[in-house]
Amino acid sequence: MEGLHICITEKVRDGVLHGASLGNPLISISHLFYADDAIFVCKWHRENLEAILQFLDTFHTTSGFAINMEKSVLYGLGVVDNDLDTMVNIARCAKGTTHFAYLGLQMGASMNQVSNWNGFIEKFKKKLSGWQANLLSTGGRATLVKSVLGSMSIYYLSLYKCPETVINEIENIRASFFRVARMTNEGCIGFVGIKF
Repeated sequence: MEGLHICITEKVRDGVLHGASLGNPLISISHLFYADDAIFVCKWHRENLEAILQFLDTFHTTSGFAINMEKSVLYGLGVVDNDLDTMVNIARCAKGTTHFAYLGLQMGASMNQVSNWNGFIEKFKKKLSGWQANLLSTGGRATLVKSVLGSMSIYYLSLYKCPETVINEIENIRASFFRVARMTNEGCIGFVGIKF
């Protein structure tokens, strides 16, 4: 992957590939790597797509790692369907829509709408279900709540501003998780409240 990164960076520097500008013409992005995923962000030109396909072919030849184009998706933002279809046929990959999920996060959706947070809220409910509370000590419940609220919240809220309604719903889930545990554990001596 480091070799692919260097190759792409050199092609951008040489003007073979043109990344997308991020508001400032001096700042552009051409690619992102995460685990075994690669995202290429470029201006909408056939030459850019052909350059990317050439990089991937060279990467396959030199590294031995095959690129699964059937699992790859091409997105065109502000592009008419006919142009997107043409590029999809060239790349022999799937056609993407502007609303999709990537690594559990909603992309292209308005995150100001509470309804777009339903998946996030459901994940909290599953992680902090009542049956788990019955099996854990107070310290175990506190650790689970910190872990779930900490890691999941940081992951989502690093990109999106959360509506107050969603924050209140998450707080209610956390509070009910402790309430269920307290009611079902008769031998419980104390109760630990956690302020986030």
